[in-house]
Amino acid sequence: MKTYLIFFLVSIIQLTGCVSVGIVPLRSNYTRSGEDCKLQLYWSKADIKHKIRKNCLLTSVVPRYPWNDHVLDSAFDYAYPLACKCGADGVYIRQLDNKTLRLVAFSFKSKPQKDPSMSTKEFKERLVCYEQKGTWKESKCENEESANPSENPRKRL
Repeated sequence: MKTYLIFFLVSIIQLTGCVSVGIVPLRSNYTRSGEDCKLQLYWSKADIKHKIRKNCLLTSVVPRYPWNDHVLDSAFDYAYPLACKCGADGVYIRQLDNKTLRLVAFSFKSKPQKDPSMSTKEFKERLVCYEQKGTWKESKCENEESANPSENPRKRL
């Protein structure tokens, strides 16, 4: 009986702790910074108005289980320190699906005068909105239930 209990507990621990973050360096001549840097966050490459150099690609995968509702913001939390380590000034989303967040960490070729990026809080709220199949409008999430059923309000990357 104890063997079954131990097997059950080990299985539960493995299921809840399977977070995977991969990093692919694209350049070798970047300045490394600590894990707590301040990154500029962009929803897409089109939002960046300055010339950039890509430092690395980050892929963060978090398994989806019934007890973890917000997978993508957790995936972002795991990828953020790695983006800092590869010397990034900012990140933008390269690909997004239900459990995987692929980011590009980049450096500006010249430092921008103005900071047009979004806050970490807004970025994570937007990820949660995406997971809930909502539409991000005017700094808030609108779910399909509240939208007009004759329209298709969902807009994907």
